[in-house]
Amino acid sequence: MASFDPDFNKYLWLFFQQIKAKRQANTHGSIISKSNTNFFDILFGKLAKKRRVKYISTLLAYQYRERGMWMRPRTDAWFVMVDKSLDDQTWYANFRVSRHTFQFILDQIEDDIVHENTRLRKAVSPKCRLAMALYYLASTAEYRTIANLFGVSPSFVCICVREVFQAIIDNMKSSFVFLPKDEELDAIVKVYKER
Repeated sequence: MASFDPDFNKYLWLFFQQIKAKRQANTHGSIISKSNTNFFDILFGKLAKKRRVKYISTLLAYQYRERGMWMRPRTDAWFVMVDKSLDDQTWYANFRVSRHTFQFILDQIEDDIVHENTRLRKAVSPKCRLAMALYYLASTAEYRTIANLFGVSPSFVCICVREVFQAIIDNMKSSFVFLPKDEELDAIVKVYKER
């Protein structure tokens, strides 16, 4: 897709200012000094009409330029295949949780890890984000390997893993992690002392 070149407006403005100055010079005497000569003076003073037309058409032709590649193409085909076709045992081997537990965790933290799509790209789904974090915990894979499997960049894997872990801590810590208090703590200490 083409985008507008911001320098084109500057050149076009200079072009019309030069025409205005030439008209004033022709009607009110020479008001352009020799020190102010630039490529527009050369354009209108010494070039033939054909070259002027060619130069202006070239200037107008380059007002739009193609956008370069800003994102490396990646694919999440592995996770799509795993999500749709793996049996429960293979799922557990890859993520170290059952599908039921995975869905339970996702329901608990989904609101904290969901992101909106932008004009530039689609957001990675909360399901994929959680899968990346659990795969990171379940395997010894590097960020680069996980990134290749899920179709994202290695830096995104790092950010995503931290975000998911923080969401798990914020949403599930108070419900599932209990520290012993008073009599229960005394009983645990007594058991360890008797060993």
